[in-house]
Amino acid sequence: MTDSDYYAVLGVDAKAPPEVIKAAYHALARKYHPDTNPGTPLLGTQFQEITRAHEILSDPLRRAAYDVSREAARARQAPP
Repeated sequence: MTDSDYYAVLGVDAKAPPEVIKAAYHALARKYHPDTNPGTPLLGTQFQEITRAHEILSDPLRRAAYDVSREAARARQAPP
């Protein structure tokens, strides 16, 4: 798993419904797609991260697993 917060990558709340996640992905994909921004190699990396976030959050089982691991990571980082 990556250190990225997939909800933050897409700019949505963790409780966002699938329609909101899909809309956010489409808006960001249009903005950061390498074909719409030739000559900007860093956008390709951002586009890949956006795509990965969408792949995880658009699948209910993968999203549930991600949410569990995300909460566990936050619990480990919380001060005692």
